[in-house]
Amino acid sequence: MDLDQLQLFRDIAQTRSISRGAAMNGLTQSAASQAVQEMERRLGVQLLDRSRRPLVVLPAGQLLYDFARDVLRRRQDLLAQLEELKNEPGSAVRIAAIYSVGLNQMSRLEEQFRQRMPGVRIEVSYLRPEKVYQAVAEDRVDLGLVSYPSSTREVAAIPWKEEPRVMACNPHHRLAGRERISVAELSGEAFIGFDEDLPISRE
Repeated sequence: MDLDQLQLFRDIAQTRSISRGAAMNGLTQSAASQAVQEMERRLGVQLLDRSRRPLVVLPAGQLLYDFARDVLRRRQDLLAQLEELKNEPGSAVRIAAIYSVGLNQMSRLEEQFRQRMPGVRIEVSYLRPEKVYQAVAEDRVDLGLVSYPSSTREVAAIPWKEEPRVMACNPHHRLAGRERISVAELSGEAFIGFDEDLPISRE
């Protein structure tokens, strides 16, 4: 789930109405309802009882609502702190990122950040996942970017974006052109992947 989905669910849960939550997020009622169904499908639990009026937030939905409210509040706090940095010459935002996320995303993000906050430096360190968590916990960086994040006692994980996992192959490969490939179909194939001890390889 991304931040937009969390915000939508928070607003629906607060108003006890899919239509009002949809309007607050610039969506149609149908689109908002589909988004909730997708969240329920991915989480494997029912979040709302939509058969009653006003709708009822179920126990799993209350957990997600509390999580969404906390994440969105933290995002607002971060944006407020970043806004304060605009007027502090020589300020820097310290980021630790795993290589795959950093190399794929950081150039674009740095450019967007500099346009919004030209007076703030960005300091990026590329580390292994466990080192990213450690750097955040020890306050050596302001935020970390990892795949498949999980919260710990010292670190809060905030969903940022979701990307599909894809397979790159020769156009003449037997699996080329397929929209979906199961893990079983890769049995016996020789391929280059991530280190086995990384979270992305275990998922």
